[in-house]
Amino acid sequence: MINPTWLTLKLGPIIRNEKDKRFYGNLFNPISESVVGGEKLFLLMVKKCVPESCLIDNELKYVDDVIVTFEGLGNYFDDIIGDYSYIRSVFFDVVKKQHLGGLRFDFTRSISIHVRLGDFNIGNQATDLSWFIKKINEIRDYYRDNIKVFIFSDGTDEELKTLLNINNTERVFFGSSIADMIAMSQSKVLICSKNSTFAWWASYLGRMPIVWPKDTGTKSIYYDNKNKEKFLISNPLRKYFFYTFIYTNIIILRIGNVF
Repeated sequence: MINPTWLTLKLGPIIRNEKDKRFYGNLFNPISESVVGGEKLFLLMVKKCVPESCLIDNELKYVDDVIVTFEGLGNYFDDIIGDYSYIRSVFFDVVKKQHLGGLRFDFTRSISIHVRLGDFNIGNQATDLSWFIKKINEIRDYYRDNIKVFIFSDGTDEELKTLLNINNTERVFFGSSIADMIAMSQSKVLICSKNSTFAWWASYLGRMPIVWPKDTGTKSIYYDNKNKEKFLISNPLRKYFFYTFIYTNIIILRIGNVF
């Protein structure tokens, strides 16, 4: 395997003055036994690069003579849905230690929300803040408790003002986007922006109950527990149970499994 080139330059985060400029150059250690340095440069110069679709479609007769490239969203999580344990293990091995602080953060009896703004403000892709407020209030009302809410976002404090003004909410930032993703993966319950692959990765790594907007385009990612991927339509909350709004039908989780 050729070690990926992570360093990149994106003008959007710079223009929007986001906290994390998404250069990606200081996030990962080299993958064990991967090709790096001069050998990597040589292979990229002399080998033919072909898309992963050729490998999937069995079009390659001599794999050793080419470099298979993997890029884009492809089938989302479909091709790795059963490899969760392996991918999680390798992922945490290669991420640099300074981004792993969220693994030690105490999310006991709390809700986490991910508000994707930034580039989602373009084309009206962002989820309305009123939807997040409604879901927070629904959970708090059910438990009759002013449960702590941690807010993850690439937006400004001004953009998040209506959320930050809610009692017992706190905006958190762990130093980088990937550190935030890792911290989000430790959440007890995660309320997500629609169609954000950032939140999909956090839920794939963390496998906690998730709350998605109804019009989200996410696919199934909890292959080993389909009950976590249902969508509450209209059922009332009942004593001793917590309903999670996720993807298609209905789910009931006992309180002990959530908080």
